[in-house]
Amino acid sequence: MTAKRFSRWLEEELGRRRLRVRQLAANLDVNYSSVGNWVRGQRLPSEENCIKMANYFQMDPARILELAGYGAERPTEGAKP
Repeated sequence: MTAKRFSRWLEEELGRRRLRVRQLAANLDVNYSSVGNWVRGQRLPSEENCIKMANYFQMDPARILELAGYGAERPTEGAKP
C-alpha cells in the first residue's frame, strides 16, 4: 500500500509542478527508470532519494520520508509494493 500511496502523491506533485519524469530524474541525478518505477508504484525511493526529492521540491524531508514508509517500520530500499 505504501508504494501506491507514494505513487499517487508523486504523480500529483509532478502534475502540479508541470514536471516530467525525465526532468525529475535529471534534477535528482537518478536513473529515469527509477523515477518511473516510483511513479508506477513498483518501487519506493531510498531514504537518500527521498531527501534529494525534498530538497528539490523545497519540502520537509520528514513528509516525503513518511510517504515512502520510512518511520517505525522501515521498508527495504527498492521495496516492492
